[in-house]
Amino acid sequence: MSDNKINIEKKEDNNDEILLNKENISINIDDLIRSEDCIECVLNEFKKKMESSPKEKNIILKQNEIKFKKESFSSLLTPMQSLSELKEDEKYDIIIDLLNFCNFEQKNILNKLFTHHLAEKGTLILLCDLNYLNQVGNDLKQALGDNNKIKMLIKLFIVSKVPFLVLFSFQKIMTAKDHINILNEKIMAYEIYEDLTLTKPLGYTLDMMPKSVSYMSKMFLYQNYLNVLHPGKSFKISIKEAFWSDNVLFSTIICDSDNEEIIKKTNCAVVILGQSFLKNFVNLNKNANLSLCNKMKYSRLIIIRPNPFNPYTIPELRDRLSSYIKLFNFKENAQNSVPIMMINDENENVDKVFIDNKVLIREIKQKEHILRQFIALESPHEIQSEIKVQISSKSRKNKDKKSIPIHAIERYSSKNLGEYLDDTYLSMFYSQTVLSGILFLNYENYPKSNKKILILGAGVGYISYFMDKVLASNVQIDSVEIDPVVVELGRDYFGLNNYKKENNKNGNIKWIIKDPKNFIEEKDIENYYDLIIMNINNTNYKQERSPPNSYFGDKIIKKIDKMLSEDGIYIMYLMTKNSNCYKKSVEIMQNNFEQILFLENNDDLNKIHFCFKTKKDKENLLKNYTNNIKILSEDESIANIKIIEQKSIYLMNLFKLID
Repeated sequence: MSDNKINIEKKEDNNDEILLNKENISINIDDLIRSEDCIECVLNEFKKKMESSPKEKNIILKQNEIKFKKESFSSLLTPMQSLSELKEDEKYDIIIDLLNFCNFEQKNILNKLFTHHLAEKGTLILLCDLNYLNQVGNDLKQALGDNNKIKMLIKLFIVSKVPFLVLFSFQKIMTAKDHINILNEKIMAYEIYEDLTLTKPLGYTLDMMPKSVSYMSKMFLYQNYLNVLHPGKSFKISIKEAFWSDNVLFSTIICDSDNEEIIKKTNCAVVILGQSFLKNFVNLNKNANLSLCNKMKYSRLIIIRPNPFNPYTIPELRDRLSSYIKLFNFKENAQNSVPIMMINDENENVDKVFIDNKVLIREIKQKEHILRQFIALESPHEIQSEIKVQISSKSRKNKDKKSIPIHAIERYSSKNLGEYLDDTYLSMFYSQTVLSGILFLNYENYPKSNKKILILGAGVGYISYFMDKVLASNVQIDSVEIDPVVVELGRDYFGLNNYKKENNKNGNIKWIIKDPKNFIEEKDIENYYDLIIMNINNTNYKQERSPPNSYFGDKIIKKIDKMLSEDGIYIMYLMTKNSNCYKKSVEIMQNNFEQILFLENNDDLNKIHFCFKTKKDKENLLKNYTNNIKILSEDESIANIKIIEQKSIYLMNLFKLID
């Protein structure tokens, strides 16, 4: 690692992905010597304390090769080269260990230093690499024991980015009355600038640290690798909301031109794609990225696509991304600044079909088909529903009574063309996943005994329509929606015409115009629904999760559980802005349901959870899932299962079990 090169492994994908070789996190003596100035800078933070208390006993364990330039600690510290030189159970006020926690192999060293040699209000300073940082929290917890009452001031100083090397300090400050979970203790993390000054600290906990420092280290390695241009390469990097977060905030492609003349320009630009901009245009196609880079004549193009649940304005986006733009720039960039450009959906391929102060309905024309989308303006970055649209002559389609007409835009209606719902196509990942939930149900007495489904937040009726179609009306659906205007828009603009009685001849879809929360609270029913689907967005981003917090109350969850049949399933999508909020939300569900499967969409923050009232063996559960595809496909009256069959087989292999 002394040459600080980064090994890149290629991933078979439309883009190369930077896969970091684990050997890059190991440290050798050359790395330590190069970091002497930074180590000395941090130790100077503790020098005043040592000088103000000359009676204190301070020691330093260090490599012989490390020699500080100023030698400013020689009179304040007793140098030692190994643990064996420490007298048994002798206490020290400051212990600085630059020897034992890089390429860590020995066990119980932290326990020995902290328990046997650190004074009551002493400070322990460790030089650590990434290998050891991943276990320091658990080692400290083990050293302190379950009944720990020691309150500490914990600081982390990044002294080297590549390789990742830190000085970690633990200062005992007081004894608390109650037990302290050390993994919940706050850490103040500092980075050292090139001029040997410290940044403002970031705050997180020991519990978050392994994930945080791993992500931080990756970013530093990316920066080191991307310092120079890599002609013709296109790399995908996911930017998380915070170091410790699981949530991807931005999907980023760093694309370097393969044109020699453009490379010589040594310039760089950023392109931010609109929230719902079509993925297959730029973001996931290596050739398209390269083509765009050359067309815009930039040596490097940084393409950024914000993910959903991301309510930032353009100025906020620029501010949020500024540090990453610096990170992904290259050293020899001839520009004084990096221009930022926006590509949004307002182009010739996008038509506004309907808009008022609450709702936008738009059409996006793609190469192969047209998609019509429903967007609530309270959450302008989230597509609530989406259908595929067919274009045909009105006279031809009028003969086909099965075709469902929808309100056509002027460019078609003026040419005597009509637009029609294509209900053989299920476009959205969320809808495909939710509909696959019917494949977990028990079909022993079906269709003699209809399935009963409750949809909370039915919106334009998208899920209601396709549930009914797939199960050939052998189903009773209660669709609860608070806004009747939204339902009527679904009928007029999406062809989801199951609202009016004349369009729901079987009478198996019942619409309830009511606040879904009030419906749950007032509905006095038990062991009734086979499937309950939670489809309610949260427009209050301060709550940091969707559905709204009110749907996670103990009474509501218990009521939903009560309404489910013995083999019933509660399907809920969950979007959260941080991992702690997600953990708490899952704990609430685990306290009320026997078993939970979930599926996450890599393109946004959505995690769709299948909560089972009765626990089932995972292997049998998935066998039942596969078997149900066959059962429903064999019944001629339920041939529409083909809509989700192919996707379901794919989904089945992705479901994860929450133990």
